[in-house]
Amino acid sequence: MAMAIALFSFAFALSSCDYSEDELEPSGELTSYQLPQGNHDYDQRIVDFYKKYGVCLLYQFTDKDAYWTPSGWKMYQFNAEAPSSSSVGLSMTCADPNYVGQQIDLLEEVWFSRFNDKMLKELLPLKILLCDHVDSCYVKIQWDFSTTPVSQIPTEYKDPVPGWYNYDNICVGYGNSGILTMSDKEKKRLTDRILHLWPEYIAAYAAKPTEEFENSVPYGNFSAYKSYIKDCCELGILDGTSTATATSDWRKFIIMMLNYPESLLNDENATVGQYDSWSNPAYGASSIHEAKDFRGILTSVKDVNGLVKKRYQMVRKFFIDNYGFDLQSVGNTFSY
Repeated sequence: MAMAIALFSFAFALSSCDYSEDELEPSGELTSYQLPQGNHDYDQRIVDFYKKYGVCLLYQFTDKDAYWTPSGWKMYQFNAEAPSSSSVGLSMTCADPNYVGQQIDLLEEVWFSRFNDKMLKELLPLKILLCDHVDSCYVKIQWDFSTTPVSQIPTEYKDPVPGWYNYDNICVGYGNSGILTMSDKEKKRLTDRILHLWPEYIAAYAAKPTEEFENSVPYGNFSAYKSYIKDCCELGILDGTSTATATSDWRKFIIMMLNYPESLLNDENATVGQYDSWSNPAYGASSIHEAKDFRGILTSVKDVNGLVKKRYQMVRKFFIDNYGFDLQSVGNTFSY
């Protein structure tokens, strides 16, 4: 390539990410790249993607790129001597350069091709890290019944996941020979994962909730933790945690539209029990909730006060008005 393109300067990092060099721990490196990173056939595609959207597709990156956040270092580290002090986080390795071209094809198929240029240019994170594998890691407690009293055996646990969101990046796996035999089921799992991860970045940094949305329910005044779908829907919220905010709720409305079709959301045959809780798959799974949780959620079966539908329309209209894109058009491509 005749000319290398500098993606991020130190000054840009300071102004766009709002942190000082002293905070770049533990590596202390500057966030600066040169494109192309190599001389493969796909390197020009990466350069063109940056020119068009201002986003780095990186197959060579540092630990800081993957693990640093303003609130701490997210790299998983197992402490064998004191397992309870091990950090929950992620572990990853860079993609095998032999399969990066196929990995970019995969992301185009399951992610980029679903959205218009304005969405991609304005709402993608600064970095998309192309990884060989991504693991969700934590300490898993097992019980040793051979001892008296029964003792705990903390062990290191790694759960392979299709991708991970971390502050200013989304990392994706499958940058290895396995991509050549990837099944439709695996592609759907990656799609689900991306369409749950990307809204985290969008809601927190790229397209934050509107004042109208935030003021439409009394955040901060909920009397208790709302773990039941029925209770949440009566209040017009989707985040049933005790720390629910407009941002966390905005994210879940986006997730709902991107992952589930209108036919499911408006299913009049849905049912809801008094004590039906949101489904929460195991840590690191590809979905936050399950389709059954959202079935009929825009109907009077669940949305007894019409607040969920009212707020759903706020979010949907916002993205149509500001980005020329109907989020629900993506969810409508799936069937359940």
